[in-house]
Amino acid sequence: MSKTTIFRIDHTGAVDQAAIFGNSHRYAMMIWTTLADRYTPGRSLFEECWWGLVDAAMTAASAPLCDRLTYEVTFDKWATRGVDRLRSVAVAFREFDARHWPVGTDRHGVSHLPAMADELDNLADAGAYGACIWTTSTTSDPWSGYNFFTDGDHKWVGEDEASFT
Repeated sequence: MSKTTIFRIDHTGAVDQAAIFGNSHRYAMMIWTTLADRYTPGRSLFEECWWGLVDAAMTAASAPLCDRLTYEVTFDKWATRGVDRLRSVAVAFREFDARHWPVGTDRHGVSHLPAMADELDNLADAGAYGACIWTTSTTSDPWSGYNFFTDGDHKWVGEDEASFT
């Protein structure tokens, strides 16, 4: 079965595994299909250029920060740094879950987002430098042997968002 993994980034830039969540469809795929239904109705998630379509649709709709951040962190080269940002992503995960899959819906309680938010809060409580996510084990691990201070193939989420913190 596929899995989603959160990695802790320590103060030397090194990465180690913090938590594993079985069945990665309960993370990225649920988020993508939810956003496709909301922002690009009638379009296929697997349609050519869908990623660009949803980016544009979320921008045009003035999508809330929880939608934009939760979408952004589904991509494998996502990372965040700093205790405040770890907590902000945790809040975004919880808000996304409550906004799109409220109590009484068939998807309530299915996604990994609340548990992933708890793990990000735990990393913040422990003083981690940051965190990154391997979205699905069906792809190659982008973080094995990676160092955030010496390797440059990653993006710090939210650092261009004025309202992020």
